[in-house]
Amino acid sequence: MSASVLAGVCIKVVSSISRISSSIAQIEKDLKEHADNGKRIDQLDRKLDLHLQEYINRKDVVQMLFGQLNEKVDHKFKKVLFYTRDIQSFLQRDSDFKIREYYEHTNEE
Repeated sequence: MSASVLAGVCIKVVSSISRISSSIAQIEKDLKEHADNGKRIDQLDRKLDLHLQEYINRKDVVQMLFGQLNEKVDHKFKKVLFYTRDIQSFLQRDSDFKIREYYEHTNEE
Protein backbone atom coordinates (compact mmCIF):
# COMPACT_ATOMS: atom_id res chain seq x y z
CA MET A 1 0.00 0.00 0.00
CA SER A 2 2.80 2.43 0.66
CA ALA A 3 4.16 1.91 -2.88
CA SER A 4 0.78 2.87 -4.40
CA VAL A 5 0.56 5.96 -2.13
CA LEU A 6 4.11 6.87 -3.06
CA ALA A 7 3.28 6.41 -6.78
CA GLY A 8 0.15 8.59 -6.39
CA VAL A 9 2.15 11.35 -4.69
CA CYS A 10 4.80 11.14 -7.44
CA ILE A 11 2.09 11.46 -10.12
CA LYS A 12 0.60 14.51 -8.37
CA VAL A 13 4.06 16.12 -8.06
CA VAL A 14 4.86 15.42 -11.72
CA SER A 15 1.48 16.78 -12.89
CA SER A 16 1.95 19.91 -10.70
CA ILE A 17 5.43 20.44 -12.15
CA SER A 18 3.99 19.98 -15.64
CA ARG A 19 1.25 22.57 -15.00
CA ILE A 20 3.79 25.00 -13.52
CA SER A 21 6.08 24.46 -16.51
CA SER A 22 3.25 25.11 -18.98
CA SER A 23 2.24 28.22 -16.97
CA ILE A 24 5.82 29.49 -17.09
CA ALA A 25 5.94 28.87 -20.86
CA GLN A 26 2.68 30.79 -21.30
CA ILE A 27 3.98 33.66 -19.15
CA GLU A 28 7.19 33.80 -21.23
CA LYS A 29 5.11 33.92 -24.42
CA ASP A 30 2.94 36.73 -23.00
CA LEU A 31 6.03 38.69 -21.89
CA LYS A 32 7.53 38.44 -25.38
CA GLU A 33 4.25 39.64 -26.87
CA HIS A 34 4.11 42.57 -24.44
CA ALA A 35 7.73 43.45 -25.23
CA ASP A 36 6.87 43.50 -28.94
CA ASN A 37 3.86 45.69 -28.19
CA GLY A 38 6.13 48.03 -26.21
CA LYS A 39 8.46 48.35 -29.20
CA ARG A 40 5.48 49.08 -31.48
CA ILE A 41 4.18 51.70 -29.05
CA ASP A 42 7.62 53.32 -28.95
CA GLN A 43 7.75 53.41 -32.76
CA LEU A 44 4.25 54.87 -32.94
CA ASP A 45 5.21 57.46 -30.33
CA ARG A 46 8.21 58.51 -32.43
CA LYS A 47 6.04 58.71 -35.56
CA LEU A 48 3.50 60.80 -33.68
CA ASP A 49 6.25 63.14 -32.48
CA LEU A 50 7.47 63.52 -36.07
CA HIS A 51 3.96 64.26 -37.33
CA LEU A 52 3.37 66.77 -34.55
CA GLN A 53 6.63 68.56 -35.35
CA GLU A 54 5.75 68.57 -39.05
CA TYR A 55 2.33 70.04 -38.21
CA ILE A 56 3.93 72.75 -36.05
CA ASN A 57 6.40 73.61 -38.82
CA ARG A 58 3.65 73.83 -41.43
CA LYS A 59 1.51 75.95 -39.12
CA ASP A 60 4.42 78.34 -38.55
CA VAL A 61 5.06 78.62 -42.30
CA VAL A 62 1.39 79.33 -43.00
CA GLN A 63 1.27 81.96 -40.26
CA MET A 64 4.41 83.56 -41.65
CA LEU A 65 2.93 83.62 -45.17
CA PHE A 66 -0.32 85.14 -43.89
CA GLY A 67 1.69 87.75 -41.99
CA GLN A 68 3.62 88.66 -45.14
CA LEU A 69 0.40 88.83 -47.15
CA ASN A 70 -1.18 91.05 -44.50
CA GLU A 71 1.84 93.38 -44.59
CA LYS A 72 1.64 93.58 -48.40
CA VAL A 73 -2.07 94.39 -48.30
CA ASP A 74 -1.53 97.04 -45.61
CA HIS A 75 1.29 98.56 -47.67
CA LYS A 76 -0.91 98.73 -50.79
CA PHE A 77 -3.77 100.35 -48.85
CA LYS A 78 -1.42 102.94 -47.35
CA LYS A 79 -0.01 103.64 -50.80
CA VAL A 80 -3.52 104.11 -52.23
CA LEU A 81 -4.44 106.36 -49.29
CA PHE A 82 -1.42 108.61 -49.90
CA TYR A 83 -2.17 108.74 -53.64
CA THR A 84 -5.79 109.74 -53.00
CA ARG A 85 -4.72 112.42 -50.53
CA ASP A 86 -2.25 113.80 -53.06
CA ILE A 87 -4.95 113.87 -55.73
CA GLN A 88 -7.41 115.51 -53.35
CA SER A 89 -4.93 118.21 -52.37
CA PHE A 90 -4.08 118.85 -56.03
CA LEU A 91 -7.75 119.12 -57.00
CA GLN A 92 -8.53 121.42 -54.05
CA ARG A 93 -5.59 123.65 -54.84
CA ASP A 94 -6.21 123.97 -58.59
CA SER A 95 -10.00 123.87 -58.78
CA ASP A 96 -13.18 124.18 -56.77
CA PHE A 97 -13.18 120.49 -55.92
CA LYS A 98 -14.83 119.69 -52.62
CA ILE A 99 -14.17 116.48 -50.80
CA ARG A 100 -17.25 114.61 -49.71
CA GLU A 101 -17.11 112.21 -46.86
CA TYR A 102 -18.31 108.73 -47.59
CA TYR A 103 -20.76 107.24 -45.16
CA GLU A 104 -22.23 103.84 -45.60
CA HIS A 105 -25.96 103.91 -44.95
CA THR A 106 -27.49 100.73 -43.68
CA ASN A 107 -31.16 100.14 -43.23
CA GLU A 108 -31.86 98.88 -39.79
CA GLU A 109 -35.07 96.95 -39.62
